Amino acid sequence: EGGRERLLQVLRERGATVIEIAVYRRLQPAADAQALRQLQDLLGADALQVISATSLELALNLLDMLPQSLREAALRLAWLVPSERIVAAMQERGLNCQFVRAASAEDHDLVDALAVWWRGAKAEHGY
Repeated sequence: EGGRERLLQVLRERGATVIEIAVYRRLQPAADAQALRQLQDLLGADALQVISATSLELALNLLDMLPQSLREAALRLAWLVPSERIVAAMQERGLNCQFVRAASAEDHDLVDALAVWWRGAKAEHGY
């Protein structure tokens, strides 16, 4: 699911013999009413600046779980993502927000991208 197809394609293009065995799948979790209320409170208090989504499925699941008012608020925040592929896929779905692109999904790359973004946000907004 998600990046698996791309990985299979690239490996096969490079001459690998690939046997695909799906050992897990990602499912959208059920929306938790208490968590949604907490998110609404945080968004209302301007306490969030960034949402991190390390996969397209995660980003879309989150947005699908949100009521329209929270979805709109979430799309006003910056989104920390590990690849241009996720940015392009979100934009293809009409999700236009500020993207903070990390070099990869590795922790150090996510933290580095967030730190660079935060320095700019501090300067711009006076945080």
